[in-house]
Amino acid sequence: MAEPTDEELAWADDWELWGRLNDRLASLPPDAYLRCFALFMTEYQRLFQQDDLPEAYRRIVDDIVGLTVRAAAGEDVRDAAVVLDREWWPVREDDAIRQYDGPLDINLFKACGDALWELTDEAHRYESADSITDGALNYVDPGDQLANIRLTLWFLDHVDREAAGDRSPPPARTPRVWSAGRRAWDRRPLPEGSLTVRRAGPDEVPVVLDLLDESVDWLRDRGLQQWLLWPSERDTVAPTVARGDVWLVRAPTGEVAGTVTLTTGADARSMDLSRLAVRRALAGRRIGAQILGWARLHAGLCGSESLHVAAWPGNPRLHEYLRGRGFLELTTMAGPLATSRTLFTRRTDHVGEVEPGDEYLLTREGDGQVVTVRRS
Repeated sequence: MAEPTDEELAWADDWELWGRLNDRLASLPPDAYLRCFALFMTEYQRLFQQDDLPEAYRRIVDDIVGLTVRAAAGEDVRDAAVVLDREWWPVREDDAIRQYDGPLDINLFKACGDALWELTDEAHRYESADSITDGALNYVDPGDQLANIRLTLWFLDHVDREAAGDRSPPPARTPRVWSAGRRAWDRRPLPEGSLTVRRAGPDEVPVVLDLLDESVDWLRDRGLQQWLLWPSERDTVAPTVARGDVWLVRAPTGEVAGTVTLTTGADARSMDLSRLAVRRALAGRRIGAQILGWARLHAGLCGSESLHVAAWPGNPRLHEYLRGRGFLELTTMAGPLATSRTLFTRRTDHVGEVEPGDEYLLTREGDGQVVTVRRS
């Protein structure tokens, strides 16, 4: 069977796959379960090799993974696990007191704790199956659900072969490595002065597409696939520009610094923001934050009471960014990866009316901004 493409995986129901993996893992005989458990732990350890991890923590992770491998080989490791569990105490935190904030990646931290729980007392065997398999949806990269789905399918294949009595080594898996081959972005200082926002014209569609392509490349270099159906959606940009929904942001030099799309929401009292992209050479200059501020003003000028932003559920950094700018999380629309969304909203600024041809000037003053409308 051919390996599924990224677009096919984008329509997969990741949580259905997780449930299937969990059920099948929990139905295995104890020896087969332990073999799968050891394989999963070994894979998680390999995925989270942290160069800056203190040696003491690296050793304890190696020891925990080693115990799962020994248990899978039929060795009684309970006494060794009890001793190791005592060493684990300084690493873990009581979740009732505060959220874990230690040197280990949070997903590897959870896996190690669950492994020790099962190995110190056989009465807990299988009780960590759900959280261990949950890791398959998050361990490759919390921001790249497609790679996580591939890992889940790889685990499913191994569990199915164990259930059928097939003890052959699992097929080779070549994970995507996000630390290599990243595009180098040349950042430049933002020229002093005002940013100008105006509607994109039909002749500027190539400029908009170039900005969006650049942003998608940057996101995927980091495992963040916020626009999962791109580039299949490129053909929708020209009609959106023709409707007057696409805006270009220019630096004082006239250079295009970013783009954003604003459309009237389904209830006519809100405006939806999408496809916000900033030229990577100008990233880190708060242009995105200024565009969000302008979008709230524009939405209010157009009579909308709120501005909505739909973010992919697998992009926690974007969620944190939006919350830091006053947006509130409304709901998550579950479903296949390509259609799932977490909706954020913020009230708009009602200050007047706007004409279709108006340009907006965003003047930076310290950490804030002043937005004015220039009549064209």
